[in-house]
Amino acid sequence: MTGLAEEVVADPVGLVVRLVGNVEKHLPAERVRDIVLTVVRARAGRRSLAQALHDDPSLLRTGQPPAPYCVAKLLMSLHDAGAQDVALPRCGECGRACRYVGSSTGGRWGCSPCFDKPAICAGCHEERRVVSRDRNGEPRCQNCPDTDGDPIRELTELITNLDPALDADAILTALGCATVRPAGQRRLAWAVVARPELLTGAGYEAPTPAALRFIDELVAAGATKVVRPACPRCYGVKALSKLLEGKRICRACFARHAAVPCSGCGAVREPATRDSEGRPLCPNCMIRQPDNLEECVGCRRRMPVANRVCTTTWQLSPRPCQRCVLDQQVRDLLGNATGALRPELAPFREALTSAERPDVAIAWVSRSKARDLLERIGRDERPVTHEVLDELPPGKVLAHLRSVLVATGTLPPRDERLIALEKWIAETVQARTDLAERRILHGYAVWHHMRRLRRRLGEGHATRLQDLNVRCHVTAADSFLTWLNSEGLTLGTCTQPDLERWMADATVSYRDETGHFVRWSVQHRHARGLTYGTLRWTGPQGVIDSEKRWADARRLLNDDTLPTPDRVAGLLLILYAQKIATISQLTVDDVHIDGDTVSITFGTSPVVLPTPLASLVRELVTTRRGKAKIGTPDDVPWLFPGGHPGLPLTDSQIGKRLHRIGIRPKQDRSTALFTLATEVPAAILARMLGVHIKVAVQWQQASAGDWAAYASDVAQRNRDQHNSKAQP
Repeated sequence: MTGLAEEVVADPVGLVVRLVGNVEKHLPAERVRDIVLTVVRARAGRRSLAQALHDDPSLLRTGQPPAPYCVAKLLMSLHDAGAQDVALPRCGECGRACRYVGSSTGGRWGCSPCFDKPAICAGCHEERRVVSRDRNGEPRCQNCPDTDGDPIRELTELITNLDPALDADAILTALGCATVRPAGQRRLAWAVVARPELLTGAGYEAPTPAALRFIDELVAAGATKVVRPACPRCYGVKALSKLLEGKRICRACFARHAAVPCSGCGAVREPATRDSEGRPLCPNCMIRQPDNLEECVGCRRRMPVANRVCTTTWQLSPRPCQRCVLDQQVRDLLGNATGALRPELAPFREALTSAERPDVAIAWVSRSKARDLLERIGRDERPVTHEVLDELPPGKVLAHLRSVLVATGTLPPRDERLIALEKWIAETVQARTDLAERRILHGYAVWHHMRRLRRRLGEGHATRLQDLNVRCHVTAADSFLTWLNSEGLTLGTCTQPDLERWMADATVSYRDETGHFVRWSVQHRHARGLTYGTLRWTGPQGVIDSEKRWADARRLLNDDTLPTPDRVAGLLLILYAQKIATISQLTVDDVHIDGDTVSITFGTSPVVLPTPLASLVRELVTTRRGKAKIGTPDDVPWLFPGGHPGLPLTDSQIGKRLHRIGIRPKQDRSTALFTLATEVPAAILARMLGVHIKVAVQWQQASAGDWAAYASDVAQRNRDQHNSKAQP
């Protein structure tokens, strides 16, 4: 993306139109522009064409290679449109002007007689011009066609025997749709006859894409035995458009195979291009490269292109404007008979139609589930509320739709995890048929666990682990009540031997959680005379590996191939013992940048970061970007924005990303806490890291770094020194 003329970068199509107009007087500029846009569709190709004509405008008059093949395509298309002044492309071998030339390497192009090299014919064994190849791939001259059977007839017999639902006409029609040229049809027939299993699931090993098109046409024609092949990597039945290691795989699997960390943002994605030094760039970073910025027709600044409106700028496609199509689809779904939208839906419509990628928004809106939900919202005359959405079929589409509505201000924020937990508890309690058991389980789940959870959350939202903790305890209580019922017992009639009999069963689960329920039941007089001991935490159970901790820290600080968000999250866990749930909820307001100093607040006191980590945090604050394509607000506060608009990465997502780079959150955090507890007093540890003072004291005692005893010893020594000085 360097070495290009300024005009080539700014307006390659306009430059080509102007240079062609200097030579060709028989075609209007608008017609030339249409031809250029059709011949070369990609921005890189248009710049290549513009640069070639900028460097050598005489190509339009001579048509003489070497030059990029797009120049020859332009000359051929101009002549097909009636051009008279520009030259036809000339063969690089014989110099003859041709209405069609083929391409070769090194910017060469030429006519068929010059490019078709003679070979030894498999029939007459003479060196002749090759006009076809036999079923073994051997060359054949015009006088020696392959007469070894009729491959089309063999193919027809094979398929009709395999699948009686298909007749010869349907097979021939499918073959013609798969490949038009007779030579291609013969090659396809030979391949399938040689390997019939291609039709019954092994199509991913097809030698040519035409075989996959043939299978699709047969299935569309009503085949019952012929099946579309699944991707050999993800096992999904989808288009297999890429070839990897001799097998045809889907586009998504190829993208994952080709994914590398972007040199710009660190995201692990398939590169869209490479910079001047050969480093990979993802699509988002590519459009933000200085060479790819364009002047906005609104603010006149050179910025990444967000959209091209058909009435304002050239849309580089013969299709209707995607943004206009999207706007009309949204109006049809959400509006009334006249297309008018209710006022409260206006921000939501604006979020959809102003998406950075209108094609992505169109694809989402076109999904049957999304269309159904949007139509229901549009038809419902009630104001859009969370309660109205709760009446719709649940699922990922509704969750995403709700997050967009919240991000755009149409709905207020709501703790969806807490709401789902409350619904699950209500269903679990109602599932119990005994009224007494239902009352006990309701008291334990709602008045004990949920009340404590709400008090702990305050204005915050529940984390995955908090949700899981409540579910495990309620499930344990429900399972124990079910066991009592199966034994003809109740909590009131259960004795200590009965409880010990349950404890002796090796198949039971949730033992600690059940013990908590038993103790709660005794405390609230639902049970009598039952005891269930609990184990006091005495320290981490895993290996405390300080050497691994520092090795991981050095790797995360120095390995530029890892994504910046993963590096920062890993370092906050390894160096500062932060839970991934805490890391998930960090915002840019928690980061304080004062000149060269960068600090971050986990608890009540900010922590000044060392220079290498400070640089990474600065970069993250600047480049942070979520995966949401629709409805993302401009002022996202999260340090780690996630895939839903306006929401951060979840703790489970961060955990998975850390696992992929070799970080084990639970064990590595234990190592960090253990090490810090030996170095820092509990009170300071609690203030700096945001942990409870009791937790800090327990870790300090477990690590034998008892700072309370140390402080007492220091105070005693100071008193002894003072007393000794006071004595005469």
